[in-house]
Amino acid sequence: MCFSASASFTASAVLFVSGIVAIRKIKDPKNNFHFVPFAVIPFLFGLQQFSEGFIWLSYIHSYSVSIHQISTSFFLLFAQVIWPVFVPFSIYLLEKDSKRNKILLSLSIFGLFLAVYLAYCLITFPFQASIRGSHIYYSLGFKHHEFTFSGIFYFIPTVLPALISTTKYMVYFGLTILVSFIFSKVFYGEYVISVWCFFAAILSVIITFIIWKANETGLVKKIPVK
Repeated sequence: MCFSASASFTASAVLFVSGIVAIRKIKDPKNNFHFVPFAVIPFLFGLQQFSEGFIWLSYIHSYSVSIHQISTSFFLLFAQVIWPVFVPFSIYLLEKDSKRNKILLSLSIFGLFLAVYLAYCLITFPFQASIRGSHIYYSLGFKHHEFTFSGIFYFIPTVLPALISTTKYMVYFGLTILVSFIFSKVFYGEYVISVWCFFAAILSVIITFIIWKANETGLVKKIPVK
């Protein structure tokens, strides 16, 4: 499997459209606003893939160092900071079961602390992106990235919420993201940041399906936590 600038830009275009469709599928957005954060995930993934397309181009066409650095920073901002907090919180907003709701809120808070820590690391330590073969390798200067179990802390807020949620079909979203992570880790090793984000981005079109199915039975408003 080969990844390239065209793959990133094509993926971003598909995701932009998917995000727009997902948002438009929400009936009465004012009264069902809790669906909006989840619906915009494909669109946000589209922005992330678009930035990675520029990382490819910065090598192919020798763009300025500033463009390369901005694109790399933008990609890692999503990968390391936004997703650990945005994914669990968007799923938490959809949860109708009060017990699961509390668990998802806890995972969202965990994701927030993780995001703050990773943001600190990105600001404090050096990082860079380089092309190796047909993949992008992200070199992160902070030491936790080298630990064997560091991925677990990232896995907890980004994958676990979808497996816990009682929202219809959400478990399939979680399972596909999990399988894509295992596949990326086993077959692409050191390129897992780029490859898994690519697969997660493509798989996020499932979000449109989840919202579409929710509309078939009517969007059920969130039950407040007691």
